[in-house]
Amino acid sequence: MKLSKVELANTFINKTFEIETVDLYHQEIKYRDDFVRCILSCSSTNFGFQISGTYVVRVENNCDRCTISFEREIKDVLKFWCVTSSKTISNNDIEIFYMRNNNDTIDFSSFLSDLISLNRPMKLLCIKNCKGICICCGINLNNKICLQKDLIDH
Repeated sequence: MKLSKVELANTFINKTFEIETVDLYHQEIKYRDDFVRCILSCSSTNFGFQISGTYVVRVENNCDRCTISFEREIKDVLKFWCVTSSKTISNNDIEIFYMRNNNDTIDFSSFLSDLISLNRPMKLLCIKNCKGICICCGINLNNKICLQKDLIDH
C-alpha cells in the first residue's frame, strides 16, 4: 500500500484502507482474504507524520499436531512514522519511513507483511488442547480413540 506525502498532509482519522494480499510478501502464509483491512489515523508531528491504527486478515494454517487445515483471524495494532524534515530521528521501538521530497510516496506493504508474520504463534494449533495424530494408527485423536494402542500396551 502506498501513501503519498500529499495524502498524509490531509490528516485523517479512522480511514479504511484495503491492501491486496497478493501484494504482500507471503512468508509461507496462505491468505483466506483478498485484502488486509487497515483502519488508520494520521496526525501531523514536528518531524512529519505519525500513522497508527489496526489491521485484520484471515489466514489458513495447518495444525502442528494433527495437520488439519484451519482458519484464524490475525488482527493487531500498527504504528509508524513518516519523517519529512531533515531531523535525524533515532527510535528503536517504531518503524520509520523517510519522505524527503514533495512527490515521495511510502509503500508499507513489506512492513505489514512482517507484522502479520510476527503475529503468528510459534506453535499453530487448531484447538488449544489438540491431541494430535496417533503414533500407532495415524488417526486424528481429536475425532476418534485409537483401539490399537490398548492392544499394544497390553
